[in-house]
Amino acid sequence: MKHYNVGYLLKKINDNFVYNLNIRLSKFDLTLSQGRVLKSILVANEKNQDIMQKDIEIELKLSNPTVTGIIKRLEAKDYVYKEASITDRRSRLLYVTDKARDVDKAILDSINENERNMLDCLSEQEQENLKKYLMKIYLKQENEND
Repeated sequence: MKHYNVGYLLKKINDNFVYNLNIRLSKFDLTLSQGRVLKSILVANEKNQDIMQKDIEIELKLSNPTVTGIIKRLEAKDYVYKEASITDRRSRLLYVTDKARDVDKAILDSINENERNMLDCLSEQEQENLKKYLMKIYLKQENEND
């Protein structure tokens, strides 16, 4: 078996995961990037928390132009809408539509199915170990980036 470094393998696995998930999400006329933004808005709305574009940029570590484009596409697809804030008319709050709420569970099911397909070559114990190791690496990197 050829030896690959861990970073290369993680990147290739992620690329395949994203590719397959984008195929699954296409039935909702969404991409993974759009789904991530949509989920952020859904969660905030469910908690009755205000959410603006800047909040999404920070949470998902995306640039302003990227989030602007994603939100415009989600608006065009009738998944989200904007309203002026009551406290600051210059601020635009983001809300999901009924269409977004209706597909939320189906999108989550697609994500979970994609993950199951990716990991079905591992035993349950191997999957748990993998998650534990990946979380350990993730937390280390997050602490280094703070």
